[in-house]
Amino acid sequence: MADFNNWKRELLKGLDEGVVAPAPVKPSTKPETEPRPETPERDPKPIWPSREPAPGVQPGPKQKERGAAPGVAPAPVKPAVEPETIPEPPEKERPLWPTREPNKHPGVRPGPKQSSCLSCIGVDIKGMEEAYEDEVHPDVQRFWSDFPNAKNPGQKHIFHQHPIMRLYGDKLSRASYEDVSERGEQAGVQYSPAQLMGLIMEISRLERGHEKELVDIAKKVTHEILGIPMNMLDGEIVPIGGMPAETLEKIRHEKEGDREAYEDLPESTKKKIQKRVTINAMTHGGSMHSMYTAHHLARDYLLKLGEQKDWVKKLLELYNMLAPVVHKPYWLTGVEEVMLAAQSPQANAGLAWVDQESGKAKAVGIAFPILIHEMIKAGMEKLSHFGLENVDEEEGKQVLRYADRAVDEMWLLQVGKDLWKRFLAAINKIEDRPSNAMILAALYRKDPDEVHDIIMAILDDSERAEELLEKLVRTGDV
Repeated sequence: MADFNNWKRELLKGLDEGVVAPAPVKPSTKPETEPRPETPERDPKPIWPSREPAPGVQPGPKQKERGAAPGVAPAPVKPAVEPETIPEPPEKERPLWPTREPNKHPGVRPGPKQSSCLSCIGVDIKGMEEAYEDEVHPDVQRFWSDFPNAKNPGQKHIFHQHPIMRLYGDKLSRASYEDVSERGEQAGVQYSPAQLMGLIMEISRLERGHEKELVDIAKKVTHEILGIPMNMLDGEIVPIGGMPAETLEKIRHEKEGDREAYEDLPESTKKKIQKRVTINAMTHGGSMHSMYTAHHLARDYLLKLGEQKDWVKKLLELYNMLAPVVHKPYWLTGVEEVMLAAQSPQANAGLAWVDQESGKAKAVGIAFPILIHEMIKAGMEKLSHFGLENVDEEEGKQVLRYADRAVDEMWLLQVGKDLWKRFLAAINKIEDRPSNAMILAALYRKDPDEVHDIIMAILDDSERAEELLEKLVRTGDV
């Protein structure tokens, strides 16, 4: 107590003098112990798990009515974030080929497409540098330039009323011809019967023993180009003049319609005929285009056949030469000469058709590139049947009688190549687009005016083309 009183007196004195004395230390009653070693400072105890829960069952939100218990502070809420570890659900695989058959009348049976003609090559072809007007046969030039106009109001052919052929036929024919000529020049083509037969003989010699494998490769390439399932394709490579008799029988068409009777048809039927003509031009153009490109897609497959690389290189060189040698004469020969040549069994290089019983797209060709050409044609012919939906049997026969005339295939080849080339360029602008087959099936199901509106927008290279194609892809139901 005395110590406390002395401390108190010193405290009061210090306050007066501005100095505070320290408080007395109470002596410890506990026994002295060794000092405890210092420990490093520890982080504060965590109040939230230091890791995210493993991905698994994601609980749903709790019901709002329950809330926290009275008097209990709610737990801190972590800002909502998307877990990075949870994968997105897989997208549904997009079909490459229509999932159903076209709903056409069973009595409407399109015939096979005319085969490539080899005998048409026996013409005298002028130098590459000469103009279209100097090289192309007068019959061809007159056909495309002689459409109805103020000076010539007459109508000589059903194509003269066709919306695409009337406005764009001459330009498409010229562009296709220039492309074929340029490719021939690059390949060193001479355009003579001797060169054609030499090409065919050399290709046949190199392909000998690999026919079955080449047919399988043709199926794979056709699948890659069109999206058609391989089990829907059938093909065969045959020697020159070895086309089976039952196959040649398929070339015989029904009686073809003439111009006079065409004038008496209802306008709605004429429009369907015109639509079918456009589809046929696309079919011929797509298959023609493939004869210049498809064998390059097959290069890796060809290398796996066990032959030397030089063998593949030589084949590709010959294939590059064959296509323009076969195609350019269609501009350099009159239509009557083409038709007479096509009637010769020796001139039939290939054929494409859709088997009515199995539904398969079938093709025959005397060489690998011709087989692919015909197989693409057969696949596109199968797609063309979507354009015959909702057509009754009688009207369907009228459509085929006028649109599938063998005499017109020469004209369709002339415009088809550039038409298909422009169509491909347009659909390739579509981001994440469907397969060629899905787009074609959706297009062919449209009514004639819509089909031609889209095609003309593409040929005009207008901004509407992209809009129309985007809409077609979004709304197409096949």
